[in-house]
Amino acid sequence: MLAGALVLSFTACSSGTEEDKGETKKEETKTEDTKEGNTDDLTFALAVPTLDNPYFVQVQQGFEDKCKELGVKTIVNGSDYDSAQQFSQFENYVSAGAQAILVCPVDAVSLEDAVDQVHEAGGKVMGIAQGVSNADANNILDDYAYGVNNGEQAAKWINTYLKDEAKVKVCLITLDHVEQVKLRGDGMEDTIKEKCPNAEIVYRQKAETMEEAMNVAETALQANPDIKVIACVNDQHALGAWQAVQNLGLNTDDFYIGGGDYTDEAIEAMKDPKCAIRQTTDIQPYQSAQECAQRMYDMVVNGEKGTETLLTLQPHWQEAYKDLENE
Repeated sequence: MLAGALVLSFTACSSGTEEDKGETKKEETKTEDTKEGNTDDLTFALAVPTLDNPYFVQVQQGFEDKCKELGVKTIVNGSDYDSAQQFSQFENYVSAGAQAILVCPVDAVSLEDAVDQVHEAGGKVMGIAQGVSNADANNILDDYAYGVNNGEQAAKWINTYLKDEAKVKVCLITLDHVEQVKLRGDGMEDTIKEKCPNAEIVYRQKAETMEEAMNVAETALQANPDIKVIACVNDQHALGAWQAVQNLGLNTDDFYIGGGDYTDEAIEAMKDPKCAIRQTTDIQPYQSAQECAQRMYDMVVNGEKGTETLLTLQPHWQEAYKDLENE
């Protein structure tokens, strides 16, 4: 009986080993297929704070277009600036078998555990606009530098067209509830104060949507109808502020609204010479998202190592004020 038991035991162990070898063989075959460019089973995800912002719409378009070109399926979600919702989306991506995730984090610190879960499942994570410390790669903004840029553009206007005013009242519309992007508002405020002795920041408030930005601007203008400058952290805010200025009938030739992200909507609005949106800054949302999708593909399929790169800033002025671009 003992001998028979030993034989059975040995047979069972041998059978299990063959199954393990078979599973290993399958995994090796799957890996080799991926290396050889078989992308039939590849899925990449994009997680952004909102899909209501024109910037993120262009990011989505660039990401999806490049993935389609590469033969990669996509999943795209906004999270309404809810960090818990974004964390849950990461868990869903892992369950769905996504091999790589491109994310603009709502809260980069709280997302680190979710990134670890992706890594444990064998996936890759890349940050766009704002980075995550333990991501495999990041293509990010220096948000304070972006704010300095926006502040410099506002300062050019103040020092050119409002230099004779004893006091220039300024409103800032920011994203202060997003930790990393708060730095952008700080950069704007610090720079305007430094470069414009006659400027006074009379109002600073956060907004998430174009409608919220319009409401913030209306509140600021009703309390301070002599505001002449509204500096914004993005084009969505600038478009909302412009609507508020029109609603209240406060537009003048020397009124300034500055945006950022170089979205199609802002560019179209600026074509109207009566529009008070004087400037936006190009950070190439469509192109940078395409580059990120390609880099994710190279990490997953070709085994390339991820790196951290910075997005470039290129101010663009309304046609009548192009001479300010190079000042």
